[in-house]
Amino acid sequence: MQFIPKSLLSKLYNHNSLKNADKRVQFSVKSRLSPAVLNEVSKIVLNGEVIARDRVSVSVEANEPIPLEPVNADNPVEFQLGTVINVYLDIEPLDEGRHELSIDFDATPFGRISLEAQDVLRSNE
Repeated sequence: MQFIPKSLLSKLYNHNSLKNADKRVQFSVKSRLSPAVLNEVSKIVLNGEVIARDRVSVSVEANEPIPLEPVNADNPVEFQLGTVINVYLDIEPLDEGRHELSIDFDATPFGRISLEAQDVLRSNE
């Protein structure tokens, strides 16, 4: 596993991507370090609440979202450098304002990573 400084990890999250859309909450991250393979997302926490994996789906760029449940080492999601990964949460819409998010995942070649971010949801988004 490579050591990745928090300052570099924080660049993975696309700030201002948090929004309410299509009766769900969404945000995105971008592969800014290297091509990678997403092997697992073990936990997503939004404002201190763990989001159940069966309420999460992901898409690479503008592709159709896929449920998070089947994503694992035997069925990974590959993405190239510069690729946007959209994350969709089937939860109640968020209020406008600042929100805290953390994502624990495993990606080759990095290993286990814990990404923490804060974002602001604005009512016009």
